[in-house]
Amino acid sequence: MNGCVSTCICATVQTIPFTPYHFPDTTLCTDASSITFTIPDGIGSWSTGTIGQSETFTSTGLYTVDVTTLNGCSYIDTFKLVESTLTAPIDYANLGNCIFHFFSLPQQANCVYTWTLPNGSVIGTTNDFYHDHTGISNGESLVTLVITDTITGCSTVSSITVKWKGCNPVAAGVYPNPFSNEFTLEYHFEFAEKIDLVIYDMTGQPVYREALDVSTEERVIDLQHLANGVYVVKLLVDDSIEYHQRIAKENH
Repeated sequence: MNGCVSTCICATVQTIPFTPYHFPDTTLCTDASSITFTIPDGIGSWSTGTIGQSETFTSTGLYTVDVTTLNGCSYIDTFKLVESTLTAPIDYANLGNCIFHFFSLPQQANCVYTWTLPNGSVIGTTNDFYHDHTGISNGESLVTLVITDTITGCSTVSSITVKWKGCNPVAAGVYPNPFSNEFTLEYHFEFAEKIDLVIYDMTGQPVYREALDVSTEERVIDLQHLANGVYVVKLLVDDSIEYHQRIAKENH
């Protein structure tokens, strides 16, 4: 109307799909000196004081990173590094006739147990927390166990030196097995000065202890206070494990 022409300039604004990348809480293996995290699509200001796409961590703790992506978006991520609790305790028992029972308690889920036995054989199977071995000669031999967590990738190793003399039969046994509230333990160890009974649950915690009379060869063990489940009986003769047996309590 006044000689001016009205012009409309229109623009279409598109939203760019954006999904923040989050670092998972991660286990820092005890045998690892460091772990490196890398932002896949930008740079970050890390709580360690570093600015960049990657950061290397050498200790456990709670960390944050303020991320700016390549397309200008930003977000803050928080994550934890925790210490591996993986352990590889080894124990053994003489089952008699040169058969030895090697085991590691508590049994750890999602793990591969690799045993190196006195004859040099290497055995590794998932969840194989015990292994029976025969044909061991007298003297001292080294047994090594490596436990690897299949989820975290962490591993730990331990070893034990086993000592024995001869391949005599072990004179001990339990009955009935399974039992309801009590079982009978029979034992006979010639020349023993002391015999200790220890019963463990499957987490490796002792639930019953008793110093046995070396002159008595039979003892009724009352475990009515324990819950149903699987337990491990150990007899330590003069502080050396001479008998090892798994038992089951089934109180219907």
